[in-house]
Amino acid sequence: DTFTESKLVIWGTDVVLTECRENLKKFVYTFLPVKEDTGTMYDLRQPLYIQKLEEIEITRKPMLVVDGIHLKIFDYALYNQLITYPQEVIPAFDSVVNEIFFQLLKHVVLEHQIQVRIMNIDRTKNMRYLNPDDIDQLINVSGMVIRLSTIIPEMQEAFYQCYICQNCTVSEVNFCRISEPSVCSNCNSSHTMVLLHNRSQYSDKQIIKIQESPDEMPPGQTPYNVLLFAHNDLVDQVQPGDRVTVTGIYRAVPIKVNPKQRVVRSVYKTYIDVIHFEKCSKSRLHSNDSETF
Repeated sequence: DTFTESKLVIWGTDVVLTECRENLKKFVYTFLPVKEDTGTMYDLRQPLYIQKLEEIEITRKPMLVVDGIHLKIFDYALYNQLITYPQEVIPAFDSVVNEIFFQLLKHVVLEHQIQVRIMNIDRTKNMRYLNPDDIDQLINVSGMVIRLSTIIPEMQEAFYQCYICQNCTVSEVNFCRISEPSVCSNCNSSHTMVLLHNRSQYSDKQIIKIQESPDEMPPGQTPYNVLLFAHNDLVDQVQPGDRVTVTGIYRAVPIKVNPKQRVVRSVYKTYIDVIHFEKCSKSRLHSNDSETF
C-alpha cells in the first residue's frame, strides 16, 4: 500500500507527486550558484536557493524567484514537467519551499506563504504564433504594455449567513465558481443562505494588455495584442510604455452567448496568467538593464 501511495500520479499528467517533491527538495538543497549569473552576490560554495531563502528573513518579501535555466541544468525531466504541467508542479514547488524555509527559520513570521516565481524559461514564444498546443503550459512572451485596468477585487472566500437563524458559513471559490450552500447546517432550512459581500475575502487582480514589439512584427502587418491577468503582489508592477518579458501560463476560457444561459461559444477567449515580470529599460529597445518582479 505504501509503495502504491508513493507512485500515485496526478490525473491527466505524468507527474508522480512524491518523486516531484523529492526532486524539487534536492534542487533547493544542492544547486550551487553559477558565477556568470550571480557575480559576487552569493557564496559559490553554498546552495543558491538556500541563500535566497535566508534573504527573505531580512527583506520579509515572501517571494522566491527561480531561474528556469538552473532547473533545466539540474534536472531536464523535472524542468520539462514544470513547462508542460505548471498548474500541478508550481503548487508542489511552493509547498516544498515553505517547508524548507520554516524548517531553517522557525521563528520567522511572514504575512503569507512564500510564492515561487519562475523566470527565464527556454521557451520564448512570439505572441503572433501562440496556438492551442500552448494552452495550460508555461510560456515566455515579450512586448510593450499599452493598457492597464484598475485594481479589481476578486472573491477568494464567500461568506454566507442564514437569514432565519443567523448561522454563518464560508465557501471557497474553486475554478472561478462559488458553491453556494443550499441548506443551512444549523436549522436545515432550504435556500436561506445570503451572501455578505463585506465579510467575504478578496484578492487584487489587474488586467494588462501588451502589444508585440516592433522588431518582432513582420513588415506591413498590424501588431498583435495579448491580455495578461496579474494577481496580488504583481498588481501595479508595470506601467504603460514599459517593455516587459512575461512568464506565465497560457489559458483559454469559454465565452457565454448569454450570461443567463449555460450555452458557450465555440471560440474561446485566451489570456496569460502572469507568474513573473521582467521589466527592461523603456528608453531603449535593446537594453541589459532590467528589473524583476
